[in-house]
Amino acid sequence: MYIQTDNTTYNLVELLLLKMERLEQKECTIPKPIHPAQLYTESEVADLLKVTKRAVFNLRKENKIHFRDLKIGIRYSLEDIMEFIERCKR
Repeated sequence: MYIQTDNTTYNLVELLLLKMERLEQKECTIPKPIHPAQLYTESEVADLLKVTKRAVFNLRKENKIHFRDLKIGIRYSLEDIMEFIERCKR
């Protein structure tokens, strides 16, 4: 059976799935970068947070995680990731 949904419904489902994934995580550990200034790709951040790339994309678009828009693409610092995790814990 197919149910047609709008963008709002789709975004709400994505947000709920993201929150459910976070609730299932007991602990979030981020490996130490080789260099403090190392930047992570969207795929790497998704792996670290144990969420989909789409979820990271949505977090970025909703300004819930800081990022850098470089010529080589979107990048996230360890500080950006840790700050996001701390905000989620509150």
